Amino acid sequence: MPPTSTTRPPKLVGLPLASACSQYADEKQAQDIVVMDLRKLSQLCDYFVICSGGSLPHLKAIREEVVGKLAKE
Repeated sequence: MPPTSTTRPPKLVGLPLASACSQYADEKQAQDIVVMDLRKLSQLCDYFVICSGGSLPHLKAIREEVVGKLAKE
């Protein structure tokens, strides 16, 4: 779908996007952060970022940090 006046192309894609997600998660003290390269395994996505947190509120804070910072870019 070509960009229109209401849509804008993403600034980060692929590895830069996965790296940004892992950095933002790290800023909220996420643990065991892993960026998996799935380019040869999946047509659905290129990279998958996995991390853990100490509690459900911690995980929610990590998610909010990552989503919030990506929305600002």
